[in-house]
Amino acid sequence: MDFPAPLADERSRTGLFERVLAGTLVAAVVGVWFLAAIIDPDPRVIGTHEQLGLAPCRLLSIFGIPCAFCGMTTAFSHLAHGDPIASIAAQPAGFAIALATVPAACAAFTAALSGTVPHWAERITASRFAWTCGLVILIAAWIYKIIVHS
Repeated sequence: MDFPAPLADERSRTGLFERVLAGTLVAAVVGVWFLAAIIDPDPRVIGTHEQLGLAPCRLLSIFGIPCAFCGMTTAFSHLAHGDPIASIAAQPAGFAIALATVPAACAAFTAALSGTVPHWAERITASRFAWTCGLVILIAAWIYKIIVHS
């Protein structure tokens, strides 16, 4: 049996649990951006997270190569301080993730308040292409970090 395609003005409705979860996501994104704004980017381009009491990168300390996430906090912090070039240089994937949190938080805010998820947010999160691009960016950024750190 074929089901009719949804109308352009139909939206996915969310229940109370999803609305609370969406609100929690908004709070988490705001919290991350607040922390990124109050900490200072580490001049080593890695280790900014240590200001939050987190341990240094184990991969870096054991094998001498940065992990795929080294520089993410630094990238967020640079961007929160208004320096996108330094953010990209610190960790390109961190810069991309930092940028992606803004529309994600907007979609979550919409879902939390109205109980509807914007179509564009549904399409992006369900898109295999978007997830593949994200993975490619993360791997390319990791290779970049290894080269730059050497």
